[in-house]
Amino acid sequence: MKILFINDKGYAKGGSQIYLFQIAELLKKRGHNILIVSSSRTEDMKILSDVQYKYFPPKTILKIINNFFNSWAYITTKNTLKNFKPDIIHYNYILNQASPSVIFAGAIPIHPR
Repeated sequence: MKILFINDKGYAKGGSQIYLFQIAELLKKRGHNILIVSSSRTEDMKILSDVQYKYFPPKTILKIINNFFNSWAYITTKNTLKNFKPDIIHYNYILNQASPSVIFAGAIPIHPR
C-alpha cells in the first residue's frame, strides 16, 4: 500500500514527530511504500522527510497568512499526490506550518481508481 504522511516538521523532535517516523518505519518494514511531506524547518536537526515545502518563521506576515492557507504546502502536496498516487493520506500534525491547505489538496482526487 502507498501511504503519504503529512506533518509540519520533518525531524524527530517532540511526540508527534517521533510517533510519525516510528510508525512510518514500522510500515516500511511490513512492505508498504511510505512518503513523508513536511516543512523545510530544521532547528539544526536532520530532515527525515522525503519532500519539503517552504517554512515561514513565526511573527512574520507570511506566517500569519499561511496559518489559514499555505499555498506552498498546497502546491507541494498536490504535486506529490500527482506523482506518488497514495492509497491513503495520513495527516499527522498540520496546524502550524502545513495549514488546512493540505487537506484541500487531498480532498479532490488526482487520479481515477
